[in-house]
Amino acid sequence: MTARATIIIIAAVLAGAARAGDSPIQPAFRGNTDIHYPATPHRDAFRLRMRSEPAAAKVWNDDGYSLEVWNDFEPPELLSSMLFESSYGEYRLWLSDLTGDGIEEFILLTGRGRGTSATRETLTVYSREGSGFTALTSVPFSDYFGMGARWYYEPRFVRDGDRTVNELRLDWDDYSDGRLASPELIPEEKLIVIDLQ
Repeated sequence: MTARATIIIIAAVLAGAARAGDSPIQPAFRGNTDIHYPATPHRDAFRLRMRSEPAAAKVWNDDGYSLEVWNDFEPPELLSSMLFESSYGEYRLWLSDLTGDGIEEFILLTGRGRGTSATRETLTVYSREGSGFTALTSVPFSDYFGMGARWYYEPRFVRDGDRTVNELRLDWDDYSDGRLASPELIPEEKLIVIDLQ
């Protein structure tokens, strides 16, 4: 966690505290992606490209990706890029303005580990900095607490004036069927609010 990012961890969800959500973009989950973002008053138009990049993977070639931002001119020019790795080549990516400056942050969910009940996920918020990306904050997003029993956070984007706040609400798989589980491994934090202002 960086000094710039403030993460408020709330131990219990208050009944009736839900607000109307604002999902700025449906996330990409796997594979190559090419999405055009039109210009806004705060930034130029750009193309977001996610492409397979085996060189980014430490073990499994299909786990490596390149996240790229290209300008919208001819010929196109690469503005920012970042290599990342995610288990089974699966990821989720949202773009949303979390700081209130009118420019979207990149909210990337990646996994580590392979095998039965062995993958854990991390949510990291990045901003574009020069020709690359800078991580603003990162939080654990999911893990297993038993065979086939997983805890995870559900992301939600809530408008707050000129910016968006990212709320993560805890949930977990039912383990009452007698499967081997260690529920004490489920986090105590029922709600995480990522507030970057």
